[in-house]
Amino acid sequence: MRPYVTVLQARTDTSATYLGVPPAGRHNSLGLHWRVPGGWSGDYLSRPAILSAALAPAVLAVHGADALPLRCQVCDRAVERDRAVTAVGPRHPDDPVRRRLTAHRACARHARLTIKGPAQ
Repeated sequence: MRPYVTVLQARTDTSATYLGVPPAGRHNSLGLHWRVPGGWSGDYLSRPAILSAALAPAVLAVHGADALPLRCQVCDRAVERDRAVTAVGPRHPDDPVRRRLTAHRACARHARLTIKGPAQ
């Protein structure tokens, strides 16, 4: 997506990656700014989930599925691919169906799932 989206490098002491985002009111600038449609209210720029939903298809189209974060199917937080496990069991205690899940090892243990090995 370069030069349209620039992902800043992660700090060495965390697994976080930072994405530079201009202030919501910056619509006309030579630098980083928002392209806005006519009649725009400004409401949706402050909601990260909507911004993420808008960027995810573009990241997927350009970089493939491995570029999107892997989600733990137990806690729904991001999990690093090399630390994820494949487990079998119900997604939550009231779920009658046992299924294959990708999860943090700690989440799988806490939920008493059967760990099969590294996530595929």
